[in-house]
Amino acid sequence: MSIVLRITDAGRAALVNAARDGTNAVRIASVGVTPTAIVAAANTAALPGEVKRIATISGAGVAADVIHLIVRDESADTYTVRSVALYLPDGTLFASYGQAAPIIEKSAGALLLLAIDATLLDVAASQITFGNANFLNPPATTTTPGVIELATDAEAIALTDALRALTPKNMAAIFTAANVLSRLLAVDGAGSGLDADLLDGRQGNEFALLAGASFTAPVGIRHSGLAAGLRVSDGTNGYGYMQFGEASDANVSLNWYMGSSADNAFSIYQGQFGSGLLRLRVTQTTVAFNGSLMWTAANDGAGSGLDADLLDGRQGSEFALLAGASFTAPVGIRHAGLAAGLRVSDGTNGYGFMQFGEASDANVSLNWYMGSSADNAFSIYQGQFGSGLLRLRIT
Repeated sequence: MSIVLRITDAGRAALVNAARDGTNAVRIASVGVTPTAIVAAANTAALPGEVKRIATISGAGVAADVIHLIVRDESADTYTVRSVALYLPDGTLFASYGQAAPIIEKSAGALLLLAIDATLLDVAASQITFGNANFLNPPATTTTPGVIELATDAEAIALTDALRALTPKNMAAIFTAANVLSRLLAVDGAGSGLDADLLDGRQGNEFALLAGASFTAPVGIRHSGLAAGLRVSDGTNGYGYMQFGEASDANVSLNWYMGSSADNAFSIYQGQFGSGLLRLRVTQTTVAFNGSLMWTAANDGAGSGLDADLLDGRQGSEFALLAGASFTAPVGIRHAGLAAGLRVSDGTNGYGFMQFGEASDANVSLNWYMGSSADNAFSIYQGQFGSGLLRLRIT
């Protein structure tokens, strides 16, 4: 049982040394018992109705302010114990305790073995000694081996009891999967150092790291709830491609693929990579759109077969062919940077003529004209055809 002992004034006096500058250690020599219920007080000098004083005791300090005391009586005496008193060897009543209910009752044929855990008020347990400790059975503490109560599962799970011992069964109740998880969740997260073996049941090598990874199957990136998106794959028709559109490879209108093919070309397909509509094909030397070659500075020019619609913004019908052409306006042939030269024209003054000299028709001295006139003659004029100086006329 656990009680609180009241130290008497005489007991405190015994703790003071002769020089009154320190304390003495006192020895408990016997324990008196009585059936009378007392109220322990500092001035208690004797135990009322004491029926026996027992010297077969054993004890020890088990905490800073707690002593463990064993009282043993093997006699045939019969008595009831409601109060106890601790006596020093000289008979001084050191401390006492009492209560209304019986602490223990001894019969003639019974062995009394009373274990008491007593808390001392304002006195250190180290100042109390006992002459005999051969049958001491103290409560266990962190420093004293002894008797200890086993914890219930509820007490174990609470993790607040410092007096009861845990059993393997208690440990099983504490360390359930849910309990362990809840405690881990209280300390996990960034910086916790928690290194799990699995993540959602998968090994770490099944995930791609931001530092880089090689995927072993197609990778699809799609909006939540939609089949459309992006897929990166290594297909049998090419060394690698990306798919944009529906998850179904057969959807011609929505699926677009781009990637490398076995012939070292880069291709863009609509419908299915390698077998759909080839929209764009790029090789080391050519680019083709919908099967037609696209022209660049690297593959146009002579012999390329490029058939343009315009040349410097003009239709082909605006140019003269080497095979022959009919000009619709005068044709001048001049030296670069000079106005002088040759001009072939169809004028109002004749059916056709050639001009040699300046571009200006009015320059008489430099301009010479020859051609046919309206009267079916061939003429050579100086100055202006038909109105200049007629130098030669052939009819």
